Amino acid sequence: MNQFENRDVKFQEDIVSRKNENGSIILMKMDDSDVFFRVDGIAADIYKGIEGGKKLTEVYSDLCNRFPENKDQLASDIDSFLEKLDSLSLLCK
Repeated sequence: MNQFENRDVKFQEDIVSRKNENGSIILMKMDDSDVFFRVDGIAADIYKGIEGGKKLTEVYSDLCNRFPENKDQLASDIDSFLEKLDSLSLLCK
């Protein structure tokens, strides 16, 4: 069990994403706020996992399998990414 076991994360329905050739992703909130947010690296991997229907615990496990020496850093990265998304109102409450 990990710290993400009981956390359910979903994006707002009015989020549109564009994946670029370089692996980065642009998230756009299609309302009056004109929010644009660029994600790349581990954040892009986290986004793709969540968008693909994976639970947060699965995303974390997948990343830990790829980067086993950085488990604590990965957990911190996921928390920071989710906090940023929440501050931009990109996540469902």
